[in-house]
Amino acid sequence: MIKPTENISARVKAISMLSWIARDPLDGYGFDAYELQEVTHALIQALNDENKDIRFTAAQAIPHIDPSKSNETLPVLVEFLLKDPDSDIRFNAAYSIGLFGQQAEVVCPDLLQALKDPVAVVRICAARAICEIGIPDQKLIDVFTEMLFDENLSCRREAAASLGKFGSQSISSLPALLDSLKSLQDVEQELTHSCVIDALGEIGHASPEVVQTLITTLNDERYSISRESAAISLGKLGPKAVSAVPDLVKVRDEAKIDSKLSSETSMEIEFENRLGLEAAIALEQIDLKNFNRALDESNTKAQ
Repeated sequence: MIKPTENISARVKAISMLSWIARDPLDGYGFDAYELQEVTHALIQALNDENKDIRFTAAQAIPHIDPSKSNETLPVLVEFLLKDPDSDIRFNAAYSIGLFGQQAEVVCPDLLQALKDPVAVVRICAARAICEIGIPDQKLIDVFTEMLFDENLSCRREAAASLGKFGSQSISSLPALLDSLKSLQDVEQELTHSCVIDALGEIGHASPEVVQTLITTLNDERYSISRESAAISLGKLGPKAVSAVPDLVKVRDEAKIDSKLSSETSMEIEFENRLGLEAAIALEQIDLKNFNRALDESNTKAQ
């Protein structure tokens, strides 16, 4: 069904069908071990096909059908597809590599190169594949840190999300994350701004500068999503973010909306309610008792 001499459209459909049967066998129509081996072999051959649609579809299918074939498949994905002149092929190659998970660690250097691809969607998919592999090192953290200043905002968001997924291992990226926020002051860039705020919470380092940045964002009425993200991130920092308690209390209390307000402001009310709720959750995570205790100690010293 997928021999080179046959109709391109039919071969693409055949590959897709084989992949579907292998992943979701119904009523016993799956493959036995021998058939699965034959299908995988045919798909690996299809990775070298002169037609890009065949290569594209085969690259999608193999990781789903037999991830154990990474030793055979990954070199082909990297050499013939990740470096393909067609950006759609490169994008799909990066995606397929990510499906192999930790087995794809050996090709991480190639994915790092793909982070510099001229096409943004390839850079984004390479970043996601690296996160699926899930083995961060300092070189990787450095590359994502550099990507925070990519000309494409989607790439910046992906870089921030990736650094956040690596948690405390990304602590060296904090100065760059804070600097990147300074370049994202346009409200139209808020989605990217909020992703960076999210990363600060995920990394979990409550330095005075990080906490103050989150407090400033929490109180910045130009934003909506970013303010919610700031409240959530402050909560993730826990008791070390105790200096944010007065601002969180204020935001929580201001969220008490008059139910008699007109329906025209319903969307604003919904946001305020969400923001107030996140502030209340953050207060619980930080532990208000710690704040009161610190305040009492401060008053005692002052006396």
